[in-house]
Amino acid sequence: MVIVFGVLGNRDWNAVLSLCFAYRQIVSMVWGARDNLGVQKNLAENIISLSARHRMSAQLAEDGGPAFFGSKVPALVVDPPAAILPCGGGICTLMLINMSATRVAFRMHSSNNNNYRLRPVYGFVEATSMAPLEITRLSGPVGADRLAAQFKGAPVDAQDPQSLFKSGQPYGEVIIHLTAQ
Repeated sequence: MVIVFGVLGNRDWNAVLSLCFAYRQIVSMVWGARDNLGVQKNLAENIISLSARHRMSAQLAEDGGPAFFGSKVPALVVDPPAAILPCGGGICTLMLINMSATRVAFRMHSSNNNNYRLRPVYGFVEATSMAPLEITRLSGPVGADRLAAQFKGAPVDAQDPQSLFKSGQPYGEVIIHLTAQ
């Protein structure tokens, strides 16, 4: 379960809670078959502090409560935030979660392209939605590596996520730690 800190309006809380519930259902199905990989499954430990990364607006929401600035700003979260894969090779699926009301484009960078394959490398995550990220570990030496998921806001009509990253800087980056044992 992803815990969000910050001041949210009532409708924003309902959206976050429904997203967390749906996500928990999907993850429980996916991780149920992956017990033998030793991947951290305790979703309650994945605490994301949006208030530390995003400012809060002084405006009031339509329901009279304070409006959360982060709902209009791209915010990408990866769950689980780290993965443990066998050094002999294996596949792990992580979820990229868009915590904002804005469509997000992402691109993946790897510190070790010799032993890891990612699918997709570029993509979109719709507003308040999630997308799978498949990490394939090829046979190789034991070690620690990392992935970086860079993201930026994307127009609703955008078709090619790769072209969005040719101009301008990404809005943010999420680091995913990988361990091969």
